[in-house]
Amino acid sequence: MKDPKLPGEGDRRTRTEERVRRLCDCGEVAEYCFTYLLPNARTNRASKGYGRDDLTWSADAERFACKYCMRPTVPGMELNGQASAVPHLAHLFLVWKSVEESGA
Repeated sequence: MKDPKLPGEGDRRTRTEERVRRLCDCGEVAEYCFTYLLPNARTNRASKGYGRDDLTWSADAERFACKYCMRPTVPGMELNGQASAVPHLAHLFLVWKSVEESGA
């Protein structure tokens, strides 16, 4: 005997999302991404840079700034890198946000 279907079983749902630019703390679109690491990142087990030779793409925290604001600081962390909003680094500056569909 086949098990009866539960209410809602087999229903499908589609979610629409769009990519939007990250914002600076002041509300402007971000032009720069700053990455930070904990002190002694290579030997600090709490850091994402632990045990790595190349810390270029490692980050324990990241902050974004527009072209008008000064570089943000993160207490207890050291600046690791800075990136500008250029096409080949777009993935750093864009995030997916859900979009509400208007009922049709």
